[in-house]
Amino acid sequence: MLNPCLTAPLKVFHKMPTFRVLRQAHCAVDDNRERWIYMYSAKEAAEMTGLSTAALRYYEKEQLLPQISRTSQKYRQYSDSDIEWIKMVQCLRRANVPIQSVKKYIPFP
Repeated sequence: MLNPCLTAPLKVFHKMPTFRVLRQAHCAVDDNRERWIYMYSAKEAAEMTGLSTAALRYYEKEQLLPQISRTSQKYRQYSDSDIEWIKMVQCLRRANVPIQSVKKYIPFP
């Protein structure tokens, strides 16, 4: 059986989400260059992953994602690494891996 994550068509975004730079962090590379950390709202993360905002909240509630950062107004803000985790969870779910089994692959509590 083919892996559904490898055979699924790529989703093309006609309108890319707007990027907002909320904070700056130092990269852990030898030349000590700075890099920007882009943060996305729940709506933008949903557009990027093809999930609904309710599904994102469910994944967070089930602890399938790392701790999602929040703004001072308590809005969720997703980083690029959070988006990658969401895509990994999506891949496992498309392969019919149950949520309880997905939790075994998650390195955080």
